[in-house]
Amino acid sequence: MKPTKRGLGLLCAFLVWSVASTTASSAQTEGRAGTLEARSTEPAAVVVWNRPVVVLRASIDGISPRERAEGIRRRIEELPLEGAEIRSEPASVRRLEGIALFAGTQMLFGLVPRDLDPESGESLEGAARTAVLRIEEILEMRAEARRPDVILKGLGYSAGSLLLLVLFVWGVLPNPALVRAASSATTSKTCGFTSSM
Repeated sequence: MKPTKRGLGLLCAFLVWSVASTTASSAQTEGRAGTLEARSTEPAAVVVWNRPVVVLRASIDGISPRERAEGIRRRIEELPLEGAEIRSEPASVRRLEGIALFAGTQMLFGLVPRDLDPESGESLEGAARTAVLRIEEILEMRAEARRPDVILKGLGYSAGSLLLLVLFVWGVLPNPALVRAASSATTSKTCGFTSSM
């Protein structure tokens, strides 16, 4: 059987359609796989040394704000006390636009527009600046708390307080005269109250 022109034309059209649909389908799949997705969800605060850093409201690629906050807290706590410049700069990762915060060359975390409180009116840049300042304050506090003179001062206050407590307990409890005086004062007030009735 000899192929006809019409049969060859249909075969070519089918092959072109197959290739085109496969290419379009794979392009759509690659486009979805190459894009990060951010969704608003339950907010979680990043707290380091009892200090708030930022509140996250976006779940990114299935990672909840709580999980993001825990990872960020760990990275901030692991930072060296000195030498790391904290800065922010615009960033884009797999088509997700936001601002990345860095300590030196190490990326600490990223903020995306969905992390913002829609009612606050705060900009992404403003939230990033605030987070940078708070991280710098935390690092300064950690460095201050580790200075030898601050540690010695704290130890001195603790030792002085302990000494006063020991002297107070040693002076009041074993002294029977003080205990009797306090007891008789209480008894005479009670007896005086009951005898007048």
